[in-house]
Amino acid sequence: MDTKSTPFDRRQAVIDTFLSVVATRGVESASFRTVADEAGVSLGTVQHYFRTREDLLAATYGEVLRRIRSRIEALEQDGDARERLQRVVHELLPLDPVRRDECAIHLAFAAVAPSRPALQELQSRALGELHDGIAHLVLEAGAATDLERALLLARAVTATADGLALHVLSTGGAPTPEVLTSTMGTVLDRLLTTAGSR
Repeated sequence: MDTKSTPFDRRQAVIDTFLSVVATRGVESASFRTVADEAGVSLGTVQHYFRTREDLLAATYGEVLRRIRSRIEALEQDGDARERLQRVVHELLPLDPVRRDECAIHLAFAAVAPSRPALQELQSRALGELHDGIAHLVLEAGAATDLERALLLARAVTATADGLALHVLSTGGAPTPEVLTSTMGTVLDRLLTTAGSR
């Protein structure tokens, strides 16, 4: 049986390794040489697929978004809109090692995006899709009567999730997953209840 790796395998190995290095040691440690060594490929292979570290960061962030999107699409659809919204938001929080690594990539991406138009465009598209999805759940929950108001609440929800993730990554682990989910639940209840009463 042919066990040779394919171009997709090698490219994916580079992305997976870059994600791991950034998540555990920071983006400053994720040089092409380090990624090549840990991925078990040549430096030329990394440079073949990605001309710059910005290209590699964008591809890795795109992979993180794909994973999150796939998990959200696979979530159970039972329960009311509030319950389904909470399941979606939990996919954005660092509740386990996988999601923690994804949040680390998100933070690294956000740190360099302000001066990179291509990365800003990728982030804008990703946030737009996320806000739209959350806004429709907000509408279904009866917390808003129009899309404009629902989008404002969706932005508040994602900003809260981003802030909680930043706290975890910048403090080395606090707050705990239990505190994260409890905090997010409290925020959702307050936002949806207050908004729905207006």
